[in-house]
Amino acid sequence: MSLFTPLSVGALDLPNRLVMAPLTRCRAGKDGVPGPMVAEHYAQRASLGLIVTEGTYPSFAGQGFQYQPGLVTEEQIAGWRGVAEAVHAQGGRIFAQVMHAGRVTHEATNGGHEVVAPSAIAIDGETRTYEGKRPFPVPRALETDELPGIIEEFVQASKNAMAAGLDGVELHSANGYLLHEFLAPSSNQRTDAYGGSPENRARFVAEVAAAVAAELGADRVGIRISPEHNVQGALETDPEETRATYAALVDQLAGLKLAYLSILHQDPAGALVQGLRARFGGVVLLNSGFSVITSREEAMAILDSGLADGVAVGRPAIANPDLARRWQEDLPLNTPDSKTFYTGGASGYTDYPRPRQLTPGGWPRSSSAEPPAVVLSPPIRPERVRPRRTHAYADGMESPIQSYLESLHAEIAQLRDGRPDTNIPGISNADPDKFGICVSTVDGYVYEVGDTRDEFTIQSISKPLTYALALADLGTEAVDEKIDVEPSGDAFNELSLAEGSGRPANAMINAGAIAAASLIKGSGGSSRFKRILKTYSDFAGRELDYSQRVYESERRSGHRNYAIAYLLRQFNIIEQDPVPLLEDYFRQCSVLVTCRDLAMVAATLANSGTNPQTGKQVLELDVVDRVLSVMATCGMYDDAGAWLSSVGMPAKSGVGGGIIAVLPGQVGVGIYSPPLDEHGTSVRGGAASLRLSQDLGLHFVHAGRTGRSAIRASYDITAAPSGIRRNDEAAEVLRGHGHRARVVELNGDLLFAGTESMVREVSGLDNHVELVILDLRRVDDAAQVAVDMLGRLRRALSDAGRELLLIDGEATLPYGLAGNGEGGSSAAGPVPCFDTRSAAVEWAENRLISRYGSELCLPEEVPVTASPALAPLDPADAKALAERMEPREYDDGEVIRRVGQRFGGVHFIVSGKVGSSVAEPAGQLKLSTLSAGMTFGELALASEDRQETTVRAEGPVRLMVLPAEAIAALENEDPRLAVELWKALTRDAYTRVDQYLRETAVRLND
Repeated sequence: MSLFTPLSVGALDLPNRLVMAPLTRCRAGKDGVPGPMVAEHYAQRASLGLIVTEGTYPSFAGQGFQYQPGLVTEEQIAGWRGVAEAVHAQGGRIFAQVMHAGRVTHEATNGGHEVVAPSAIAIDGETRTYEGKRPFPVPRALETDELPGIIEEFVQASKNAMAAGLDGVELHSANGYLLHEFLAPSSNQRTDAYGGSPENRARFVAEVAAAVAAELGADRVGIRISPEHNVQGALETDPEETRATYAALVDQLAGLKLAYLSILHQDPAGALVQGLRARFGGVVLLNSGFSVITSREEAMAILDSGLADGVAVGRPAIANPDLARRWQEDLPLNTPDSKTFYTGGASGYTDYPRPRQLTPGGWPRSSSAEPPAVVLSPPIRPERVRPRRTHAYADGMESPIQSYLESLHAEIAQLRDGRPDTNIPGISNADPDKFGICVSTVDGYVYEVGDTRDEFTIQSISKPLTYALALADLGTEAVDEKIDVEPSGDAFNELSLAEGSGRPANAMINAGAIAAASLIKGSGGSSRFKRILKTYSDFAGRELDYSQRVYESERRSGHRNYAIAYLLRQFNIIEQDPVPLLEDYFRQCSVLVTCRDLAMVAATLANSGTNPQTGKQVLELDVVDRVLSVMATCGMYDDAGAWLSSVGMPAKSGVGGGIIAVLPGQVGVGIYSPPLDEHGTSVRGGAASLRLSQDLGLHFVHAGRTGRSAIRASYDITAAPSGIRRNDEAAEVLRGHGHRARVVELNGDLLFAGTESMVREVSGLDNHVELVILDLRRVDDAAQVAVDMLGRLRRALSDAGRELLLIDGEATLPYGLAGNGEGGSSAAGPVPCFDTRSAAVEWAENRLISRYGSELCLPEEVPVTASPALAPLDPADAKALAERMEPREYDDGEVIRRVGQRFGGVHFIVSGKVGSSVAEPAGQLKLSTLSAGMTFGELALASEDRQETTVRAEGPVRLMVLPAEAIAALENEDPRLAVELWKALTRDAYTRVDQYLRETAVRLND
């Protein structure tokens, strides 16, 4: 049995045995409606065999958490319909978990409904509510005649799930919630037919399951249990009593023929779990992770040992939307961010990255000429279709670097100069139209276009690799005795030997390469050539082989190389029979590689000798330094000086049509095109290398040694709000859609490596992101490549229906890309640019509110009686308060309240905006902007009756003010109304204070 084999579960056929466990995430609206972000979250995970949603409440009294989704109202059903459609569109399957919280809630969470449980026993501890942390209340014990009504709630919610298009339901009888509370003796001390004995305590759960199964069909119903889990006060500490309780329950469930039984337990092989599995007689899913995260190895061991039919996993599925693929291909995993589990917004919910490489080594290891077919989105078309696109992005958006390479490829492909090599018969019939360009960053990200997967022989590009192996074996001093490091100024096959000693000028010409091969000895049962081939394979990141046909051709026609070898033997540079040595040398030149392999070879050299995809240390840094130095001065033979001055990258060419070029610490380039120039260099390869150097700033004079990512941070705007206090309607829009605007903070230099990391980050953003805010304030220098790629990035975003914004107060981009932040943007006009993050985020928030909200979200005028702060009051009370207020008007820039003033009353903004700020050594630090419908001034009461911020009008402002004197009079004349006022203001302040503190923290870092 394997994790990745199909499994029939009730009415469903699962493609694999991985099930997403139900996970509380608190991303629905306050109305319990799951929105587009929830749909996107579950759709991202559709490749798992089955998704089980977070717990959804079957009645308002059953809601246990803030922002928990429900299955009660028509709006909630419509929301789940959107989720079901999104998951099904991705080929997935999804069950709704139906969960009544029981006593694990509070009236401030469930809308003021009475908290109920099997018995009137409170949980010891606190719960988070919409009003902050509160002690768990003492629940009211359910009467026996109320239980059928609770059962009907489960039935109706399950019917609602099916009406929404979900595939079935899972009944939550675990983790201390209502059904589990009936099972656990610590929470069930009833004396009727539903308490006391194990059979009685199991009765209610069995009746709920039977009723739901009768309505939906048993093959659409699963159930989850967690014996001995001992959480939230549902304690099961007596092993025998626990075994008897769950045996009684499972015996009754077995007769229902449910779709599955899901068991959460830390000992899946123990007698309790396996005994329950035997009793159930159907599909059993195991979830062993709660205090620890379930690993791939543990999940596989559970199935390999026959302990269950499937495995439910939680946190790995949170952090890895494509977990099934990652575990099947043993790819690296993202780490779940526990800080974002329950915080709302897209961060930690829909923004976990996905690997873009096909496998850790690019494609499955093989010596065959063609990689296996791999279906991406959009699918890769047949091999001859050009250009090849390896990476697809959300909404069809292509990386600007990829689009640049494609345009460069199309341009350079028009060159018709040169012809394939004719000196080696085995490669003389190469197709002159073949042309591929591949670029790999030092973190292993590959861009490729054209014929990058066609195999050809490595030829002289083998020389620096064999030279490196000799240096690693013997050290610099011993190798230098045999091979010099001076440019020869001659062609690759000239007899460039030192007078007297016969020492070859360098290891890049044939004489030096043959000498280098002679220094490689067999070791550990591996012959010289096997060691050479393994080294090449380590560079490429996959197993390579050589062409027997080309080898035979070289062996028969390589007369000049025979002459060179015998001459080297005469000078005792070679200390062995030249013939076996030459056979190995011909084999090394006949090794089959692809353009992509060459890019990985170059990237390994650029990455200080470590293959960036496999992580294998192929060479030590001192060897890399020597090899790159010799490549820089000698790698391009009699054209080396011109190459280094114009292209500026250490390089090596081969008569097979390949070229590698290396920018240390930044990038590796591989190019393939058979037609050669008079120096034996690929015509298109040389032209493409020059353009890459010029266009991307790859000349060593302009690029630093180490290429670091320019990404400092990336987050959606819900993590860094603007400081504008929004009304409830606007705040709700931003809660639901704030993830559509993302801030990407950059730092360091935007040379090629930094620019590439920035482009890759933005190009790979999920398709829900509509507004991209690039924060350039910590960028020290932006090269022309950054400006060019930002222009391409902006056009690509615009083509995908997205917008680019810049934060660039220091004018880091002097080339005219950025404009001011006034008004909208177009692909032809300047990019909106802002001095501060708060200004850019405010612009983005307004954009989202205008797109997804109504006219109520951004009202120009709000009468005081309609102020959100007074919403809890009776209309007559609000009108009575308004009659005690006095109107005030202020002009733009006029100070309304100063720091240090005594409490001056509560100020209600009728129209206009005000800004609050505090004094800093560098000037006023703006904290927030308030608009129509909002209040200020009341927080002074919490600061010894002193105003702590300066409040100024931002444009014309009209206020209604309830002065301090009027409040004092109200307390004497109408104490009841005064109490209602303070209750309303306190509630409003409480809901704002957390946001206010976060905004302040953000502003201090802005």
